[in-house]
Amino acid sequence: MPQLSLTYDREANGFECYLPDRIVHAPLAPSHPVDAISVSAVGSHNGDLLRLAYSSRSDDGARVIVIVHVDARTGALVDAPSISDTIDAELADAFLEAAAETVNPAGALRDLIDFRPEALPGFAQDRARSRAA
Repeated sequence: MPQLSLTYDREANGFECYLPDRIVHAPLAPSHPVDAISVSAVGSHNGDLLRLAYSSRSDDGARVIVIVHVDARTGALVDAPSISDTIDAELADAFLEAAAETVNPAGALRDLIDFRPEALPGFAQDRARSRAA
């Protein structure tokens, strides 16, 4: 699973993901904006599936890590985002930096941290749970 080069696009409030043959604009999890002080987002791709992970602040101001799966053809979320429990800011940065050194950053994060699917209208929770495994 090749690593993915990506940058945050403030105007579009999402990521620009650089594939060998095109740029894909990928959305953030609807209720989890990028944490402006965190390290860069990490990601990988497998065919037409992009897996992106980034740091966000929860409603109470605590840090969480968010994983989204995006269809590289359409730039749409494939299923409900996965959200970690709240985590210390320094630890979140360390986990993201370590994950960036792997070929599957989202998978590496899942090995280190527990994630739960976010309940969003329009996404089957069973599909989201199956992705989390």
